[in-house]
Amino acid sequence: MAARRQVLTPPTWPDRDGRPRVLVEARDGALRDAVGDALGDGYVVVDCPGPADGQVCPAVAGDRCATAAHADVVVCDVGAGDEHSRALPRAVARELREGASVIVAVTRPVAERHPEAFADCRVLLQPVHRAELR
Repeated sequence: MAARRQVLTPPTWPDRDGRPRVLVEARDGALRDAVGDALGDGYVVVDCPGPADGQVCPAVAGDRCATAAHADVVVCDVGAGDEHSRALPRAVARELREGASVIVAVTRPVAERHPEAFADCRVLLQPVHRAELR
């Protein structure tokens, strides 16, 4: 019998102030900080550390993720591409309103082995450089 996984409680947005909203989903806190720093003050950036061991993202679990649903852009760090990470971009894309987009940071081997996981996403091969985030 598989262990039951707890659904992660996603972060919330501050009130809208006219700036685009960017959700950065990455387990690596340094990467989350780097994306926020690279974007600067022209964006509202909310970080999501992604699920810890024993947790699952609500979007991947088939639940609604209000944070993703209200984002203009979602940056997903797929990294080494475990099964949950590969499922995340498509699950998040289902949450987005029209005109919003998903950017995926992934290693070349994972991108080449699982291109279907990143369909309809902008793919940035790791390591990601600051200029690619603008």
